[in-house]
Amino acid sequence: MTRNLRRSLLLILVLLIVFFIVQRPPVLPSLKTFFDSKPVLVDETPLLLMQIKSIAQLMTIEAYNEVVIDSTRYPFGVPPQVFKAIPGNPLALISPAQLVLIVRGKVTAGVDLQSLDKNNIQVKGDSLFVQLPGAQVLEIITNPSDVETFIEKGTWDESAATALKVKARNKMVQQAIAQGALQQADAKSRQLVYGFLKNSGYKYIAVTTAIRASTPSGKQ
Repeated sequence: MTRNLRRSLLLILVLLIVFFIVQRPPVLPSLKTFFDSKPVLVDETPLLLMQIKSIAQLMTIEAYNEVVIDSTRYPFGVPPQVFKAIPGNPLALISPAQLVLIVRGKVTAGVDLQSLDKNNIQVKGDSLFVQLPGAQVLEIITNPSDVETFIEKGTWDESAATALKVKARNKMVQQAIAQGALQQADAKSRQLVYGFLKNSGYKYIAVTTAIRASTPSGKQ
């Protein structure tokens, strides 16, 4: 290899090195960054989903209520309307059996985040949209000490008393719903999730509640 050829090759090599270093903007990968690790784009939706579910226990509203529930059994199983309509009713001498209970308990309403999936979370650029399921009655608690017998006439077995307690629990649920427990639980869940996500780096965050198709009666 002649001296002139070596000089030419050396000059070309130097020019290529200068080209890689000073190019603005870079046309080809620079020597400085060529071997750098590239950022990996990660779908954050599963992580967000897991984090939101972790605060489920905070999204509840508790309603404490007292209900009065009664049951009346007429002699020989005669329907009440017939019993009262019999002229000169000889059965009137026999008092109907009556059981009246006062039941106190707690109804818990909240959002069941176990039904939340990735379709409820959308990320668009710097915006995050979350749709929560509507609140429902999660739990009804009535302890034996919370049941008081107000009136008891006649003989009542345990199954009759149990049936009356079930009616009392259903009435508690109806009262809690009428008092707005579901709407309060919806509002609380939106507030908590928004507060949880507001520092997540997204510029805009919207948290909504899905439209409730029907009023849930709660889990028995």
